[in-house]
Amino acid sequence: MKLKFRARLFILFMLTISFISCQYAYSDNISTQQASSPSIGTDTFTYDGNINPSEKLNNSIVIYIGSPKAYVRNQKVYIDEKDLSKVPFVKNGTTFVPSSFIEKCFEAESVYDPSSRSVNITINGINAEFTVGSKNFIIDGNTHTLNTPVVSVNGEVYIPYKLFVEEIAHLKLLIQNNIIIVDTESALSAIIKTTGLINSMNQLLKLSPRIYFSSVTGMRIGKLDPTGNGRMVFEEDAWSPELIGIDNGWIYYSEDHLYDLGHGKSKLAFYIYKMRIDEKVKQRIFVQENENCHVFGLRNHYIYLLIDTSLYRMKTDGTGKELISYNAGEFISVTFIGDWLYYQANKGNDLCGYNTITGKKMKVISLKTTVDIMGIDGDWFYYETCYDNKHLLLGKTKANGMNNTVLVKGYTYYIDNIIIKDGWVYFRDLSNKRLYKIRTDGTKKTLLKSNVSIMDLMYLKDNSLYYVTFSDGFLHKFDLKTGKTIKLNSLACSVQSSYPTALMDGWLYYSESNGFYKMKEDGSHKTRISNYVLQDFILNME
Repeated sequence: MKLKFRARLFILFMLTISFISCQYAYSDNISTQQASSPSIGTDTFTYDGNINPSEKLNNSIVIYIGSPKAYVRNQKVYIDEKDLSKVPFVKNGTTFVPSSFIEKCFEAESVYDPSSRSVNITINGINAEFTVGSKNFIIDGNTHTLNTPVVSVNGEVYIPYKLFVEEIAHLKLLIQNNIIIVDTESALSAIIKTTGLINSMNQLLKLSPRIYFSSVTGMRIGKLDPTGNGRMVFEEDAWSPELIGIDNGWIYYSEDHLYDLGHGKSKLAFYIYKMRIDEKVKQRIFVQENENCHVFGLRNHYIYLLIDTSLYRMKTDGTGKELISYNAGEFISVTFIGDWLYYQANKGNDLCGYNTITGKKMKVISLKTTVDIMGIDGDWFYYETCYDNKHLLLGKTKANGMNNTVLVKGYTYYIDNIIIKDGWVYFRDLSNKRLYKIRTDGTKKTLLKSNVSIMDLMYLKDNSLYYVTFSDGFLHKFDLKTGKTIKLNSLACSVQSSYPTALMDGWLYYSESNGFYKMKEDGSHKTRISNYVLQDFILNME
């Protein structure tokens, strides 16, 4: 990912649900059928506000597979409101939930022993013990056997849900459409006969995509429903807002303020805020005055930012600011790969690595001029630098600095962005209006298309390359096999290629000069989702 100071913040973050490879003897027979999308209001989200789950759920506990949401005794809650990554998951027909959720929602007592890595749960006088790494579990002194050992996820012991509910809590389960409802057997019989109740729960608890954005139109921070039927504005009249990221139910963004002090004097102030996704609760966590600042992203509960020419990180509550590099330069490229942050140092001449977990630093490569990170493929960096003060060089190097290789050198290319896929590097040359590809080993340089002024390469998918042209600002689809080009938005305003785009489930999301749009990959079903032009956006599942 290529990020520059005061340039576009290209963030595409999707909440990913991880399924852990565990198989137990108790099978839940979960259906994978998905329900229809939630109902969205016209101006604000009402997908959970118009649902009346009925008094039949007064004593029920309802969870949805893969969702941090739950419904407990007619109250919408979270599996863990402090960590939305904790969700029920299924593997080989068995559901697992965090032990802390069982303690909270079943009014049980839970004690974790870190020395033995075991959790002891007591409910209604029945005691059960589960140990991480062991196939055995104990109920009231009697040992039983699971198919695989109990596991821990990020320090939390996960419990086989069906086993706990039926064998320990002595309750019953209703399983349908990824929903699990727990209650007494008689209550479940009544729930089954309730028309529309399961669909209501599905709408309430399932994850659906939402687009969080900062907009240059009206200077807003808000969110959109990709169907185009609803929106919510968190804050209006924000000063040059830039979206940073989403972490545990909080949205993070920055603002620039320029205050006129009179008598020809002014003061520059840079702020970072966080705001609850589901509430208008806003907190200012960082202030920096009279310094140029830029935020690069949010990783593992840390925010990474540039203050003047130094690279820092700080915790998402605004504390614990740490210096990473004091002379990174005014313009800098930053890339995250796994636990490592790669950045420019020594005014951009060195490409360095910083381990975001251990704090270890390393120098990858040193060049005579500023290096610009262009792209990543596995553990290879692709970079651009000027090698004779006239021409640009496109090269690659291993993340550890080994096997530095020059791909393109000695040409008058003006290479601005690249796409790497299936052993090929696709790049544009603005100096001669041509589109090229070259093997990742530097061989077989091939001219793909000439006499085309490409503004921005967007995506490469299924042998089709998407790009925007300078001549008309329209989005085009170029077939690499046939060489044919299709203009996708011929009736549209110009595409704002300096702002991010996203391709998901066959839909392309992007901004034009008069709003934010989506359309199918073939250019059909074009829909304007919002009148706002989105400067930054994040596609988030919630």
